[in-house]
Amino acid sequence: MNRAEFDEFKERLFTAFPSFRTHINTKSDNPVGTLETWAMTLSTIELEEADAVLNSWLDGTVEPPKAFELDYVAILIRSRVGFKRNERSRYNTAKSLYDEQQAAKSRRESYKPLFKDLEKAFEGAKAAWERHKSGEITLQEWNQICKELTCD
Repeated sequence: MNRAEFDEFKERLFTAFPSFRTHINTKSDNPVGTLETWAMTLSTIELEEADAVLNSWLDGTVEPPKAFELDYVAILIRSRVGFKRNERSRYNTAKSLYDEQQAAKSRRESYKPLFKDLEKAFEGAKAAWERHKSGEITLQEWNQICKELTCD
């Protein structure tokens, strides 16, 4: 988030939670410096991510900072964004693994007819070999049977 975005976010934050502005103006020895530090702290996140944290405080999904946490608002925002990024990354990793597993399963399913055909050819060749061993067919006839089983 750049400085202009921070200023925009800061106004939304102070409008939603006027006590944050009051806290900075009354408790900080250097309110401008405090806001500069907040801007630097939030520079690694996107405006949309910070807005999502603010919205989660407003809609009650996440409890907003308590009075004793007001000095750490920027850190709490950045921490919540980091948590959400990590959560999204874990979801994407799990989804990717699931998708790969489904693709592999689909590939395995496509091989099943081939394996059944090979099994049938092997059984036919084995039966023909037994007939050859018993003298019912010649070696040339066995070779011909094997060729027919595998080339059709």
